[in-house]
Amino acid sequence: MTPPGPPSSSTDARGAEPAAILDLGPKKAHRVIGRGASRKARQMLAWWNMLPLHDPENSLSPKRPPGVPFLVKHGHDGLGRIGWLHLESSTSGRGSPRNTTEEFCFSLVRELSRVMGGGGQMLCPSLDCRSGGTKQLDGSSASLAVLLDWIFSALDVHPDNEKRCDLGRWVATGGWDPRHGELTPVDGDMIQAKVEIGRSWGYTTLIVVEQQPIPADVHPDQRIIEVPADPVDAVLCLLEQPEMRAAMEKNPRSTQRVLQAVRQGWTQNPRHRTDQAPEIVRTLYQHAGPDRDPTVLVLTSDILGRHAFRRGEEEAFEYLQKTQEMLPLARFHDRVTALYYRGEWHTSIAEGLIDVGIWDKDHEAWQKLAAVSQQSFEPWDVPSRFGLFTLDNQRSFRALFQARIETDRSRAMDALQRAIDLRLRHSDYWDHFWIYHDHRKDTYPGRQANLLIEVCWTAHLLERQEVFGVEDRERIQSQVLPHVQKLQRCNRDQEHGDPDFDTLGEWTAAHLCGEFEERDRLSVDVVEKARKMRQLRPDLLLSRSPLRWNLERMLLEECDPSGHAAEILREALEFDLESAAERNVIALLTARTAAVLAAAAGDQQIPEIALNATEPLEGTLLQLWNSISSDGNTPLILRCPY
Repeated sequence: MTPPGPPSSSTDARGAEPAAILDLGPKKAHRVIGRGASRKARQMLAWWNMLPLHDPENSLSPKRPPGVPFLVKHGHDGLGRIGWLHLESSTSGRGSPRNTTEEFCFSLVRELSRVMGGGGQMLCPSLDCRSGGTKQLDGSSASLAVLLDWIFSALDVHPDNEKRCDLGRWVATGGWDPRHGELTPVDGDMIQAKVEIGRSWGYTTLIVVEQQPIPADVHPDQRIIEVPADPVDAVLCLLEQPEMRAAMEKNPRSTQRVLQAVRQGWTQNPRHRTDQAPEIVRTLYQHAGPDRDPTVLVLTSDILGRHAFRRGEEEAFEYLQKTQEMLPLARFHDRVTALYYRGEWHTSIAEGLIDVGIWDKDHEAWQKLAAVSQQSFEPWDVPSRFGLFTLDNQRSFRALFQARIETDRSRAMDALQRAIDLRLRHSDYWDHFWIYHDHRKDTYPGRQANLLIEVCWTAHLLERQEVFGVEDRERIQSQVLPHVQKLQRCNRDQEHGDPDFDTLGEWTAAHLCGEFEERDRLSVDVVEKARKMRQLRPDLLLSRSPLRWNLERMLLEECDPSGHAAEILREALEFDLESAAERNVIALLTARTAAVLAAAAGDQQIPEIALNATEPLEGTLLQLWNSISSDGNTPLILRCPY
């Protein structure tokens, strides 16, 4: 529960105590301050557009300025000042910054809109400083306030506006580093003055960026909320506060916007590949019922399902089935979400089928997806075509993995050709897709290049199994590499993406093309990054990590200049085994790591760790495991998916 603010009284108001002034009732504000109040109190009342009127019965209430407060430290006297920041649509906003503070705010708004969407309108920050001197504002410490107002304006999540002291009196102070794309704490020598001025205005909750030094003598009533440095994570942290959850429960439309932003900013971000879905999504899923809000149930079950598949959690298919069941009852209010479920959402089904080992193209589910893929759209309908593009990319994995386990050259070549055709099918639209989804970290030229490189890697694995000859591998590479080179040229100007997957693609291409000096340079970088990640976030080296796949390939191809790849993989494997046993493709990837380590030590007998990891498997995945593990460690490594 939010602690109560400082007491207010007529005496405090006459003396210009801000919190007391703004807590006065509709009529009392004019009566009290208009009769015997200090000059400062009257000036403050005027600034809040509460000019005393002659009619004592006037019911005009204290008017809350639009937006949110921000805190500044005055350069001359070292005291804190309060100002107001408001995001306006580009049609009414100024459209360009007037000072360095607004420049930082503009930069953060652009990043939030790019990464998380938020209503489709361009919002421009407008700052008004209580003490004047707005044009001279310097620094980025108003940026966290802009993030808060972005939640109000873009996601339409805001509390009751009848009182200025909304959200339990929240005020935010935190900077923005546009070069690294992170929020930053404010200077330690500024925070004391900001805490004091915030409290004098009645704000008992201070929002700061993690690692912010806080004065030891903060008032016991002051509540501190620390948000992560990543702006998407910061938005989610604030949305998960009880006050914001209560606001969303009153506004189903805003809930849809929030969930769309979560899907766009979180689910489609490879950085969160193995993270659990945000708590707010789980809470909304639990509270939504088929009769109450099927739309929210669809959105939340979809997000939870995508993350469950990537983490190898068994309930993933349950979420997928819930989405399918509720989708006909849902009603989406924006075109972006509707387009997603018309096309791209089917990618989730394909991903799920692959992960549980249902690879037979004659299976009913695959036939339905093939029918979706054959839908025809007008040439100008890029959004709808994008849905087919993502679906075909995912469908291609089935053909790719089928090729790896084939022992017949002709069937393996046919399967690999199907994978190539699916990954090249929409090449005429690639440039339009990059423009259409320039905000996404999983849709960019380099990623498509990586998918094509994986086809070449599969041909290499088939050559090592002696299913393919050298000429077969070269035939595949001759089809693929020209497209890879074109995509990599386009990717040079890309500012975002999946760096671990990009490095895997660069390393694999260098190895296959005989560029061993470049491959060894990348190998050193991979090991160094993996060592750092092992210390900071060992969960990011789980079975689905491209960084881990890179380490495995280095051992398989005997090109580990540092000699540390095996050590890192052993620790990653131990981290895997601490988790519950899985019944999907994750178990195969865990077993592959164990096999890579054993083969590197010269042992071809399947290690006990691999057998334990795959013991829970059943059905088609158990059949697949028996097929790929029957000939020892190296064949297992060469045939395993991903």
